[in-house]
Amino acid sequence: MSRFAGKTAVITGGADGIGAAYALALADAGVHVAVLDVLDDKAAETSQAVADRGVKSIAVHADVTDPASLAAAQEQVVKDLGPVALLIINAGVGIGGGYIGASRRAVDWLLNVNVLGPINTARAFVPAMMETDGDRHVAFTASSACFAQLDAGLAAYGASKKAMAGLAEGIRAELA
Repeated sequence: MSRFAGKTAVITGGADGIGAAYALALADAGVHVAVLDVLDDKAAETSQAVADRGVKSIAVHADVTDPASLAAAQEQVVKDLGPVALLIINAGVGIGGGYIGASRRAVDWLLNVNVLGPINTARAFVPAMMETDGDRHVAFTASSACFAQLDAGLAAYGASKKAMAGLAEGIRAELA
């Protein structure tokens, strides 16, 4: 990650969990970090922890299911931190219980965040990234659910993560 020192990374779902761990690791490598999330208070806490490590950081409210929210976030990140060199598409959700018993609303929410969210995020950030010089990368957090046999109750989640893996492969091919 040292090749990104002094450059800007964006992490969706960066407020806590895996996203916050990414943010702190990047900060330790000297990378400026934009923490994007719908959990504003937690995003601010993570951003402060990143800044406490000596790099620039901002917390930005961004809903990956809303393209306008992501477009505004992209503009704010570039304005405050500069061009994005590393985009980590990490925001994701799960639903309790099995797919058969889950409400349509819960499944729609899961698919909107875990499948359409990465599409929306890539569309908001990648075009501007491609206009810049230097090393640029897009990383997806897909979890082992896209590679392993799923346990009972994980059908919708696993399907969403397998879709994300397919999206990552497709974007890689488009940008190669």
